[in-house]
This record gives sequence, structure tokens and C-alpha cells, in this order.
Amino acid sequence: MYYRLTYRLSANKKSRGDAVLCGYRPLMIGQTVSCDVKLPESDDVAPQVFAVILPNERRDGWYLVKRTDTGTVEVNGQQVAVAQALNNGDLLTFSDGKSRTAFCYELCEDGEYHSKEGVVYLPKPHQEQTYWLTAAWSCVAVVIVLFAFWMRHDNGGQGGNLDCTVYEHDVYQITTDSVFIVCDTLENGVPCKKVLKSAALEHPGLGTCFLTDEGLLVTARHCVEPWIVDHDEWDGQTLDEQTPIAVRMAVEVENWNRQGGQPRLEMASHCVVSFDDGFEHFHSTDFHMNKTRDQVVCLGTDANPLFWRTIMPMGSNRDMELGDFAYTELHEKRGKISLASIEDLRLFEKQHNKNVAVLGFPISDNANNEMVSVVYGNSQHVDFADSLSTQGCLKMSASIGDGNSGGPVFAYVGDSIKAIGIVSKGDGVGTYTTFWAVPTSEIIRMYQQGGVAEENDLIFRR
Repeated sequence: MYYRLTYRLSANKKSRGDAVLCGYRPLMIGQTVSCDVKLPESDDVAPQVFAVILPNERRDGWYLVKRTDTGTVEVNGQQVAVAQALNNGDLLTFSDGKSRTAFCYELCEDGEYHSKEGVVYLPKPHQEQTYWLTAAWSCVAVVIVLFAFWMRHDNGGQGGNLDCTVYEHDVYQITTDSVFIVCDTLENGVPCKKVLKSAALEHPGLGTCFLTDEGLLVTARHCVEPWIVDHDEWDGQTLDEQTPIAVRMAVEVENWNRQGGQPRLEMASHCVVSFDDGFEHFHSTDFHMNKTRDQVVCLGTDANPLFWRTIMPMGSNRDMELGDFAYTELHEKRGKISLASIEDLRLFEKQHNKNVAVLGFPISDNANNEMVSVVYGNSQHVDFADSLSTQGCLKMSASIGDGNSGGPVFAYVGDSIKAIGIVSKGDGVGTYTTFWAVPTSEIIRMYQQGGVAEENDLIFRR
């Protein structure tokens, strides 16, 4: 058994009649690069995930779960509040206020699709000249890609005027190798953390961190808390040996706390930062976290709920703007990296020069992972929520890879080079030319507010 989504309404008239086939796997629908079914983007609204289609517990049908807090999701003209079971012939409509896309949902058992194939697209037949036109545009695209590749490797090209060599000694690799369940306790009258359970990570997490001129060690939050990002290895229904150990322990902690268990438990991880003159050991609890944008999702079944904390956005990447970074004071050390303030970002937004340079330690089989890598690109836009804060993440174009997360994004602000962002994770997946960065003004604001914020207790049934 599988289902078919056939385009009935689309901003792209040529896509009407095209079909998407899917079996027993989650299907994400939205505007972000992580979505299986891509909807048209709008210049006025940040890309967002609209909904996900999941199989029901009996595996004899599917239901639709709304994952946007700004767009609308309708089934047969009625808005979906949280989730709704789907029936053969339903009309699913998605709108961001600018464009509407509609699909006809059909249950199928004709053997045309095999569940192991994942998602299958079936374009409707087009006239012969359409294929020739597509081929011509493909040739143009190849030329553009080759030109961009040449420009990226040309020092006089994009971002080539950004000399960041002076900052290379303030950018370090950070490795997370183990996780713990801890609780507060007293030893000889002194407050401390007691370790209740620990586990080594089969694949240690690699990322980047950097030291500012005020002595702040900055990185992306998911680099030091490996359990809070979405994992494709977990189906969200059961916990077994296939589930990453960090996620299993995090679910255990969240379930215990949600059920009123005492003492209250916490997750922690062990991190190692490689400096030029040696190593420093940290724990995730050494960093201050702003958890106001956390999502506590309820997975599993009604009879056996599984609670899990994540920073992945419910509606768009702006739900993680305050979540995906961390900082701590590093003894008396000081770096040379200056963080751009909200005023600096406003100046950057107005100036013509939008070139950026990203420093970090991308994971590559063909590179020395111990050497700092520099990648050039440009920034497209900065949105502001008010006079004190930005709205959402910075969208950049550059060729980066896993391991760059947490690294600084440099740009000219007026006549000075400053860090304007921290390489982040936008809706789970980036592309070859697009990545996301948390604005540095959010770090400054959080630091001025004293660091730790109150947690958001919202429970969302995914």
C-alpha cells in the first residue's frame, strides 16, 4: 500500500498533474531544502515546513501533522489545527498567504510503487519541445556552476578581499565524544552534579568553535548537545539499538521529568576543544543555553508516549534563532574576533559589499581536518524583528560541509572585519550553495541578559 499526491493547484502551472508517490516513511511538505515535496517560496516569509505525512499505528493509512505556525494547512477546505487522518480523495491545500498549492490524496494498492524506493516523482507527459528547452537550460546551468566554481577558487572573486588569516588562531575544532545523565546533589555540603548513566558516542560529533575578543568561546548548540537535532535513524515510535544512544538517553530524561520524577534529571556531554597549545575539556553544562525556542515533542503512541526535546523548527528556521548557539567564558584568554552588534548588522544590511568568509573544520576525506579551512560566499539578506533583535537566521551562499557548524562568518562592516554570524543548521539540511548562520547580535543580547533563559514547556505532538 502507498499513497499518491497529485498536483491540482500550483503557482507553477507546468507541475499540475505531476504526482508524488510515498509509502511507509515520513513525507515533509514545505519550502525548505529538507522537504520531500517543495512548495513555492515567498520573499515576505522565511522558508518553512508546512506539514509532515506519517503512517498510522496500524500501518493501514496515513495522517497529516501541521508543522507551521504562520502558514495554513487545509483538508477539504477545513484548516488543520494539529493533526488529521487522511481519507482517499482528500484535497490538501497549503498556503503562506502569497501562494496556494493543492494536492489530491489517493490510496493505492496497484503495485506501481515499492516502499523501499522512498519518494517517487511522476511528471505528467510533456511535449517534445519541453524536453529540448529543459536540455538547453541544463547547459546554461552547467556553465553557471562552472563559472561559480572558478570564481570561488579565484582570490579576486567572491569574498577574495576578506583577509581572515589573523583570526585563524582563534578558531578551533570541538569534538563531542560522550553523553551523561546527571542530577543535582550535595557532597560534603557542596552542590555538584552526580552522574547516573554515561555512554560513549559511536561516532563523535565534530564541529567548530571560536574565541572572541571578550573571552567568549562560541559554538553552535547542536555541536555540544548531540541529542537535540533530528535523526533519520529514529522513526520516533520505538527505542531500540538502532536509535542513537544520545537520543535514547535524552528521551529517558525527558520522560522522567515529564512524569514528575525526582530528582530532576539533566543531559550533559563531554567536549574537547583543540587549541594550538593543547586541549581543554568542557561539558555542555559549562555553556549557557537559551532554551526558549526548544520544542518538547511527544512521539511514540498514546499508550507509550515518548517525550523528546529538540531545537528543530516547527514552522521555520526563525524558531531556532535563539537556540543554536552557546557560550562560556574561557579563563583569561582573549581572541581577536569581534562580534557584530545589532547596529553593525543594520549597517551591513545597507552596504553594497555582502561578501563573507567562513572559517571552520569541514569533514572531508580529501583534506587535513586539523587545518582551518576558509570558504568565501555572500550574504543575501538580514531581517530585523525590532530595534533590539534580528528575525530568523542569515541565509548565505558558500560551499561548506559537516564540521563547519559553530564556526564564525566574517564580513566587512564598514571598514572593519567582524563576525556577523555562527554557522548553524537551517531546517536540518543545507545545499551545496546555501547555509544558515545565527546572527551574532543574538549572542550579545543573550550575554547581556545573563545567559540562561527559562525553558519553554510547549509540548507538540508530532
